[in-house]
Amino acid sequence: MKAYQLRLYPTLRQRRQLEKEFNACRYVRNWALDRRSTAYKQDGESLNAISLSRELTAIKKEKTFLKTASATVLTYVLKSQEEAFQKFFKSRPATRSLNGADGCAHVLSNSISAAGIKC
Repeated sequence: MKAYQLRLYPTLRQRRQLEKEFNACRYVRNWALDRRSTAYKQDGESLNAISLSRELTAIKKEKTFLKTASATVLTYVLKSQEEAFQKFFKSRPATRSLNGADGCAHVLSNSISAAGIKC
């Protein structure tokens, strides 16, 4: 397996858009984690990515900064969090944590060339 290291030189406009994307990812990840925890503690209910995505659609109407972020990135955050929960509770290792790397980086890295950012 080969690894490549690149350096990106985004314009100021592209940098601002990337900041918006990462901030929206961070917000959605924390919101979904809180929503899952609250639902489980109060009702014993386990929420999946689909139900959280429906709630997120309603929240986007209130939180304008979420509208500027890519829906693909936000959906990926919910799906990767669900996958982390499933793996965590399936294997139950003592040292495993749900706090992993931000899943936005993977999706954004796939769309960087489409955004026209110079490497």
